[in-house]
Order: sequence, then structure tokens, then C-alpha cells
Amino acid sequence: MWRVAMASVGLRWAELCVPHDFPLPCNEDRPGVMSGIRIIKHMRLLAILLCTSAERAVAQIDFGSGNFMLPHCKAAIASTGLSVFTGQCGGVIDALIFMGSSIEGSGRFCPPPIPPVQGVRVVVFYMERHPELLHLDFKVLALRALQEAWPCR
Repeated sequence: MWRVAMASVGLRWAELCVPHDFPLPCNEDRPGVMSGIRIIKHMRLLAILLCTSAERAVAQIDFGSGNFMLPHCKAAIASTGLSVFTGQCGGVIDALIFMGSSIEGSGRFCPPPIPPVQGVRVVVFYMERHPELLHLDFKVLALRALQEAWPCR
């Protein structure tokens, strides 16, 4: 571990100054050479800063929103750039279509027998017509789109 820490700051074994119970030479009289304890403190600070900035970046992305899912649903239609989120788009819509006629009350919708990609097209069309709603949860938007497209009569 010490060798990795030293290599990351460009030090050699002979330049490392460590606690007294560690049997390595100490070069405290050489200016510009950091002690082992200072190296560890700097590495801890760097690790803390990297972790907190990464947390903030992830916290700002709303993976379930219409804003996030719209490009993935478009990729599902075009069959390009397939990813987990393209599969999630198709899976959510396919599940809603499967359950649509089983929903009770005003939320019920009755889709005809359609290929899965047609359901994705309907949802993408709805999201593109309603950009003011893209901050909402994707599942809510998909349900609204399918209810609007195929109300039960």
C-alpha cells in the first residue's frame, strides 16, 4: 500500500518519512519531501472530495423521469444504442399494455393487440407533445399516454 501511495505522488522509498515504529529511513531535513502521515492525510482528503462530488452528480440525475427516459425510448424505436434503459422503457410499456384492461375505474384503457414497438411509439409521441410533463415519473407518463390512445368504450 505504501508503494502505491508513494508512486501516486512521485516519491521513492528513500524519500518517505513514516511513523517511528515503521523501519524505514526518514528524510525530514530534505525540503519538498512530504512525510508519510502528510501523504495519507492528503490522500484521505482527495478521496473524500471525489466521493462527495460523485454523489452530487448522481443525485442530480432523475433516472425515472420522462426527461431521462425519452431518448432511451427513442433508441428503442430505432433499435440503436440499446441499453438497460431502452429495455426498461419497452418493459414498462409492455407491462402497462398487458395490465391496461385489468385496471379498475377511470384509469382503465383497452389497447388492441399490438406489437410492443407501437406502444413505445405512442408513449414517445405523448411525451414529445407534452414537454411540460417530462419532469414526472416515466411510468405515470406512459400510463397517461396509453389511456389517452386507447380509452375503453
